Amino acid sequence: MERLTYREYHNALKQLGISYLGSTTNNPKVIKNTVVGHIMTYSISLLQGNLSGYEICPAAIDSPCRALCLGFTGHARASILAHGEDLSPVVRARLIKTRLFFENRDLFMAILCYEIDKYRLYAVKHGMGFSIRLNCMSDISPLLFHFSNSQDNILDLYSDVQFYDYTKDFTRYRLAERYPNYYICFSYDGRNWDKCVNMLQHGYNIAVVFETDVMPLMWRGYSVISGVDSDLRYLDDGYGKIIYLFFHRPAALYKSGKYQRPNTPFVVPIEDTDMIY
Repeated sequence: MERLTYREYHNALKQLGISYLGSTTNNPKVIKNTVVGHIMTYSISLLQGNLSGYEICPAAIDSPCRALCLGFTGHARASILAHGEDLSPVVRARLIKTRLFFENRDLFMAILCYEIDKYRLYAVKHGMGFSIRLNCMSDISPLLFHFSNSQDNILDLYSDVQFYDYTKDFTRYRLAERYPNYYICFSYDGRNWDKCVNMLQHGYNIAVVFETDVMPLMWRGYSVISGVDSDLRYLDDGYGKIIYLFFHRPAALYKSGKYQRPNTPFVVPIEDTDMIY
């Protein structure tokens, strides 16, 4: 695998019209990893759903979570509310990166490897751990992150680095069992509870989004632990538990500047009777 030089890397970004492919500071939860766990996490944010013309969340095509995706929160929400979705610099950058993944996988991978090497070296020099989250707003199998002339995927190329994902792809557990450096946290979407129970019974943790800002002790008979303090899911305390995530309001729920409460099974409502405090 031929690596990009410093000049080649920056020329590629300039021609694409983006500042970076991934970063360790482009996601509030990922930033917490460095502060709380002293672990630097490199992450990538693509353009969610099929907004790019390509589907990046194939396991959630008909999911209630799609309209309330995190891709419309945080920096993206502020950018969309300020500029509109079509003119948002954040949306535009994510669009470029997503199309690059599907239309020029080799260049995408070359930039990806350059940035991983750069940030991993920085982490080592500063005595920090290092991990990678490929899918901040997407749910793409790591098997698809590979060069066209190689059978090795990104998990093979960086077998000594910890990768992790939230996923609604029930079959992804097979990949987690195959690769010791890949950890998954299955995600509840409001309609896949049967799959969640299956995963819980096999020792996997389940991420659930709650409307309440007070974490319950139990939900639907399972212990609940916080997923708010950091994004380091592979360090969660215990197995077969519910990971509490607080609902972040997307831009779509602001009508004429006023917040409208969501009506969706994806978010566990405050009045849900299955919660025990």
